[in-house]
Amino acid sequence: MTATVHAVVGTFIAARFVDPYAAVPIAFASHYTLDMVPHWDSATNRVNKSDKKLLLEALIDTLIAVTVSFVLYGYLFDLENYSYLILIVGVSLLPDVVTFLTRFVFKKKNILWNWNNRLQIKLNRRLQLPWGILTQIIAVGVVYLVLFRVFI
Repeated sequence: MTATVHAVVGTFIAARFVDPYAAVPIAFASHYTLDMVPHWDSATNRVNKSDKKLLLEALIDTLIAVTVSFVLYGYLFDLENYSYLILIVGVSLLPDVVTFLTRFVFKKKNILWNWNNRLQIKLNRRLQLPWGILTQIIAVGVVYLVLFRVFI
């Protein structure tokens, strides 16, 4: 999934669950759950991309993710606890942040984060454009409906 989708779902979770003891594990689990949906993201077709191109695409995605999250939280949900939003969205993005740090910053294997990288490889399901974006839009819609229409 793109960082934008993970952040939007994190925003939904922050808006729906005001208790961080509920929201943090849900946001964390949402990352792995969403990655099981076939999708396109900046790592799709990774073998054909330079590190520079991959990082640029991921940076643009992250900037969009943060912007969309703040707009949704403030305007759609009319909420103002942005520190809470940052916590929950951060947790929803954490597995990808760990993967980024281990592949591009630390570049060393470590038992503390190798489990995350292995799990991400096993769960990620890639899909080419445009279908890989369509599945993400549908996933966001389903999460919204479940959180705000089913569990009212």
